[in-house]
Amino acid sequence: MRLLPALTLSLLFLPPLTGQAKPQRGDLETIARTVLDASYPADFDHEALFRRIDKALGDIATSPLAAVLAGRWVALAMRAESPPSVWKQITGRIETKGLHGLARHALRAALTQRLLDGGDRQASDRLSPRGEYVRHALAIGPFGDEGGLFHGVGYPPEREVAALAATWRGRFSNETWRLVERRPTSSRLDLSPDRGAERSQGCHYGLVQVKSPAQQPAWLQVYCAGSYEAWWNGKRVSSVNRFTHRQPMTLFWPVTLRPGWNSYLLKTTSSNVSTFSLRIVDAKGNALSGVENGLEVESKKHIHAIAPAKEAEVTVPAFQLAEDWIRSHRKTERNKPAVMALLANLEARQTRTDVALALARKALAAGGKDPTVRAACLETVRVARHVPSDLLRTELRRIIEQTGETEHRHLFLARVDRLFADDKREDALRALDARLGKHPNEVPTLNKKYDLLRRMRWSGDARRALERLVTLAPRHARYVLALARLEDQEGNPAQALARVDAALAESPLRRDLLVRASSLARKLGKRERHSTLVQEIHKADPKSPAAVRALSSFFEGAGDFKKAASELAPLAEKQPEDAGLAKRLGGLWWLAGKKDEALAEYRRSLASRPEQHVLRSWVLRSAGGSEFAECKRFQLDAMAAVAAYTKRPEDDAAPVTLALDQMIIRVYDDGSQMEETHVLKRINDRRGIEASEQADASADADELLELRTILPDGSWFAPHRVDDNFSMPRLAPGVFVEERYRTYKSSAGASPIDFVRFYFRGLDRPFRFTRLVVIMPKSARFKDARFGDFVLRNFSKSHVTEHDLGDLTAWEFKRENMPKLGSEAGMPALEELAPWVTYGRAPGMAAFVRAQKYGFAHYTHPYLEVRQKAEQLVAGLTGDVAKARAIHEFCHSHTPDNSRRPGSPYPVSVLLKQEGDRFMLQLALLRAAGIRWMPAVIHPIPPEAERDNEPFLNPGAYFGLRGARVHPKNGAHFWIVQRTPRHYPFARLPAANSLNGNPTAGCPYLLLEGETGVPGRLAGQEPTELADARVRGRLTVHDDRATMDARITFPDARGFTLKEFVASMNANRRQLVGRQIASSLFRGFTLRSVKVLDLDKKSQPLTLLLRLDHPRFVRRSGQTLLLPPVLQPSMLTRRFGGRGDRNHSLDWTQWAVTDWEVVIDPGKLRFAELPKGLFVRKSIFDYGLSYGRIGNLLRVRRVSILRPGRITPGTYKAFLDHCQAIDNAESRRIRVSE
Repeated sequence: MRLLPALTLSLLFLPPLTGQAKPQRGDLETIARTVLDASYPADFDHEALFRRIDKALGDIATSPLAAVLAGRWVALAMRAESPPSVWKQITGRIETKGLHGLARHALRAALTQRLLDGGDRQASDRLSPRGEYVRHALAIGPFGDEGGLFHGVGYPPEREVAALAATWRGRFSNETWRLVERRPTSSRLDLSPDRGAERSQGCHYGLVQVKSPAQQPAWLQVYCAGSYEAWWNGKRVSSVNRFTHRQPMTLFWPVTLRPGWNSYLLKTTSSNVSTFSLRIVDAKGNALSGVENGLEVESKKHIHAIAPAKEAEVTVPAFQLAEDWIRSHRKTERNKPAVMALLANLEARQTRTDVALALARKALAAGGKDPTVRAACLETVRVARHVPSDLLRTELRRIIEQTGETEHRHLFLARVDRLFADDKREDALRALDARLGKHPNEVPTLNKKYDLLRRMRWSGDARRALERLVTLAPRHARYVLALARLEDQEGNPAQALARVDAALAESPLRRDLLVRASSLARKLGKRERHSTLVQEIHKADPKSPAAVRALSSFFEGAGDFKKAASELAPLAEKQPEDAGLAKRLGGLWWLAGKKDEALAEYRRSLASRPEQHVLRSWVLRSAGGSEFAECKRFQLDAMAAVAAYTKRPEDDAAPVTLALDQMIIRVYDDGSQMEETHVLKRINDRRGIEASEQADASADADELLELRTILPDGSWFAPHRVDDNFSMPRLAPGVFVEERYRTYKSSAGASPIDFVRFYFRGLDRPFRFTRLVVIMPKSARFKDARFGDFVLRNFSKSHVTEHDLGDLTAWEFKRENMPKLGSEAGMPALEELAPWVTYGRAPGMAAFVRAQKYGFAHYTHPYLEVRQKAEQLVAGLTGDVAKARAIHEFCHSHTPDNSRRPGSPYPVSVLLKQEGDRFMLQLALLRAAGIRWMPAVIHPIPPEAERDNEPFLNPGAYFGLRGARVHPKNGAHFWIVQRTPRHYPFARLPAANSLNGNPTAGCPYLLLEGETGVPGRLAGQEPTELADARVRGRLTVHDDRATMDARITFPDARGFTLKEFVASMNANRRQLVGRQIASSLFRGFTLRSVKVLDLDKKSQPLTLLLRLDHPRFVRRSGQTLLLPPVLQPSMLTRRFGGRGDRNHSLDWTQWAVTDWEVVIDPGKLRFAELPKGLFVRKSIFDYGLSYGRIGNLLRVRRVSILRPGRITPGTYKAFLDHCQAIDNAESRRIRVSE
C-alpha cells in the first residue's frame, strides 16, 4: 500500500511505482461501473450483474482491482436474494490463469466457508487459504508500564539477540519465550499468555522464523488490529501507530528473503491487542512457494541464526493496490465520473477519508444525475468520519434530495433510511409498501421494512414481515435465526428448534445455526442432541480452549459435575495462571462433592489473582479458618472506650469528638486491599446530632460489621434502614455512634496503587485515639510490583511501630489526644497542617508523556481540509514568522472562544463549524504549513501561588493545560497556550491564564520530548500587567460638582475576553456595563456616557472611556473645603478579617494588582496643602500612594501589588497595622481653598 508519512523508515525499501498495462479488454470506465454496481447494486435482480462481474474479472484478472471486484462479488453472492448458481461462476473463476493472488484468496475464502456450511469439511479444508499463513511463532510478554500504548518504547526482546533461555522482567512477572500456534480455524496468532485478561494485557513480541531456498524478493502481508512495530532480519521494516494515523488493518511490507533462515519480529504496541497474521507473498499477492516456517510444534530446541546478507540484494518489485493501478492510467480516463467515484471509494477503504471525500465531491459535480456515481459517492461521504456528523448528515440529505426518486436499488433504500432518520417514518413505510406493491417478492425491500418495523417496536407487523422473509429466503440463516429467537421468547422453543433444524438440513455445519440449535436443545433437555451439536461445533479444533470449555459446560448443564470438572482439569493445568479458569474448575469440583479439590483450585485462583475478596472469604469459612486473623490483634473494643470516656472542655467547642478513629488495611500481593474502618464518635451538641442522623459511609460500604447508637450506660440501639441509607436512633448530646465496616479495592494492575490518605487530625473535631494499621506481604512478588513506599507528612517516625507477623509485616501509625485545628479564612490546606500518611508512588512520567504526545499527534493530523486551508493562508508569504502570524490571525478571527461557542476540538470540525477550541486547529495548520512546533503540557499555577509545593498528584491533574513552543526558522521561538483569549497579540504569552486567573509567568511546563519530557518555566511579565483594571482619569471641579473622564483598560488576558463579550452588545447593553463598572470603581459618581475604544483593533484589550459627574463633590466642614477620596478604597482591613490574632498562617494564593492615576483640576479652587503619600513594602505586599503637583493640578497615583505568599500568626498583627494605615491614607480627604 502507499504508506503514510510517519512510516518513512519503510519507504526506504519501496522502489518507484511502475506503470501497469491497460486492461486487455474493456475500458476503465466500464470496469469501474461494474465494480460500483457490484458494491451498490442498481437492480434487485442480480443475474445480469453477475455475468458482468464475471466478464470484468476475466478482463482485469492480473490487476489489483480484481481483488476488490472479487471481494465485492462474493459479498453480493452471500445476500439472501442471490441465486445459488452464482457459486458455480465463482468456482470456475478461481482457476483463471494469472488471476491476482488477492482476488484468488478472496474467492477461495468465500468458497471455503460455503463448502463448510454445506457440510463438506474435507473439501473446505483442501480449498482453504489459511494454510498460507504462518502457523507457529515464539511469543514473549507482556511488557510495559502503566500506559496503554508502547510505540517507540524499547524492551529487551528487540534490543538483544533472541535466546530461548532468556528471562526478562515483564509487566507483571518474569517472562520467557513460549511457543504459540494458530488455531486450525483461524489465520491469526495470539501472542498473549493464558493468564486471564487481567494479567495478559501489555506489549507482546512474536518471533517468526522463515526458511527460504534462495534469495528472493517478497512482501509481508500483515494483519494486526492494533499498533505495531516489526523487524526483518534485525532491521526495522514497519511502524504503524493507529492512535496517530488511521490505516488499513492489512498492510504490505517489502523484504528480501535470504537463503536459509530469516527472522521476523513483530511487537504489538497497543495493550489490548495481541493477535496478528502473517502471509508471505509476491508482488501479485500469491503465496510464495518453497518457503517454510522454521518453528515446528515439536521443535523448540533453539532459535536459528539469521542467514548472512549477500552483497547485492534483489530489487523488490512494486506491490500495487487497486488505487495505484487506476492512477497509472491516462488522466482522461481517470477523470471520468465513474472512475473518480470508484477511486474515492477505494481511498475511503484505505482510511484516507479526506482524499476520498474530495474525490467524491468532484465525481458528483461531473457525474450529474448518474445513479451509479451518486450511489458510490453517497457511501463515500457516509464514511468520512473526520467530518462532523451533523455536516455529514446535511450533505447526505442534499445528495439524496438532488437525486430525487429513482428505481436504483441502493439509492432507493438510502432515501428510505434518510426519511426514517429525519423522523418521517410513515413516509418511509409508504415508500416501501409502494415498492412491494409492484414487486412483492423483493427480499431487500422486505428486509428493509422488517428492519424499520423492528426499530419502531411494531412487533406484530415486524413478525409478519419476518415470516414472509423466511418464506422467500428459507436458506438465509439470519432470518431463520431471528424468527427462531422470537418463537423461543414466546415460549415455544420446540418450534424454534424445528425451524433451526430445517435450516441445518441445508447448511449442516453453519456455526451460528449449530450454536443456536445447541442452546435450544439444552433448554429442552435433549442431552444427546445437545452433546452432538457441541461436538460438531468444535470438530475442526476439538482441543481448543473453547471446545474444552463447551464440553465441560455440556456436562455441567446435564448435572454431571464430576465429568465437567474432569474435562476442564487438563486445560487448567496448561493455564496455571488463569485465575478465572481455576475458579470455575473449583466451582465444578465443589458441586461434584470434591471439597479438597475445590479448595485447592480456589486457592490457586487466589494466588494468581488475590483481588477476589469474596472468594477468599468463602474459602476461609469453608475450610474452617478465621477470616482476617492477622487483623484481630489490632481491633478495638468500643464498649470499653465508652465506659472509659471522660468529657473534656474541648468537647464543648466541637459538634462531635472522635473517641476512636481506626483503619486497618490488608494489602495483598497484587495491590488489592481490604479496608476495615472503625469509628466511635461522641455527639456533643445539636450540630453533632444533625451531622450524625444518617450513616452514609456505612450505607456505601461493601460489608457492614457494626452500626449502632450507644448510650453512656452501655445500652445500645440498632439503626433503621431508610431507602439506601441508615437512620440513627436515640441521638442526643452525650451519646455515641459506632460504625465498623469494610470496603474492598481491586488490583491497580500496572498502575500506582490506590491507597487512602489517612489524616490524624481534623478541622472541626478533636481526635482522642486515631490509628492506621497497614498489613503487607513480605513476598518477592509484592516487592517486585513497584507499588511504592509510605509517604508521611507532618508525622514523626517516633509514632510508627513495625510488627513482624511471619509472612506479613504490620505498620502501625498512631496518635492520641489531637485537638481540632479550627477553621480560619485563608488558612493553609489541611494537607499542610494535619499529620497524614499514605502509601504509593507518583505515576511514571514515561507513560504520561507518551499519551500526551500521541494525543497531540492524533488531534493535529493534517487532513486535506486543513492542508488546503494552510496553503491558502500562507500563499505568497515568505518566512515562518509571517506564515505563523497569518495562521494565528485566521484562527482567532475564524472561531470565538470555546466558552462562548463550545464544540468539538478536532481541527476539521473547528474549521468547518467555526466553534470549539481553536488551539488544535492552529497547531494543525502550522504542521500543514511545515512550521515546527513542540508539544508541551503546563501546570497553570506558578510556584509562589501553589498551596502544596510537594504535590503527591497524578501528572494528568498536575499539568492541566496544553501548550506548544513554536520554532520558526527565521525568528525566535514563541508559545501558543490553550485557552488564550481571542485576538490576543501574536507570539505573546497571556499575562494571566484563563483556568484560574493566575499569572502565566513562572508556570512549570513539560516539553513532550524524549521518554520523560523536558521541564522548564514560562517567561515572566511585569506585575502591573496583571492588574484587574488600569485606570487613568481626569477630574475637574466645577463649583460644588465635579466631572470625570476615566479611561479604563483591562490589560491582562481577561481584557480580551471582555472585549469579545462587549463587542457583541448593542449600545444600551454597553451603557449598562459601563454603569456597573462606574458604580464599583467610582462611588458617588453618575455615568453620563460610555464609549468602547479601538473596538476594531483586534489585538488590543478592552478599553472603556467613561464620562461621569458628581453633583456634590466639594464638601464644606466649617470654614474648610474638602474633596472626598477619588480612588476606589482598597478596604484591606475588612478584606483580611480585621482581627490581629490568628491560629494559622494566612495563605494568600492570588495576585491582586491595582494601578490608578487620577489628575484633579480644582478649577477656581486651590489646594491648601500637598497630601502626604504612603509607601509600604511588607511581606507579600508592595504599596505606593503618591501625590504630586503639576501647576494648579494634583496628580494622585496608586499602585498596589499583593503577591501570593504566607503570613505567619506572629507577623499577622503587624501586617494588619499596615493595612489599617493604607485604609486611613486612602480615606483621607483633600483640603482646598477658594
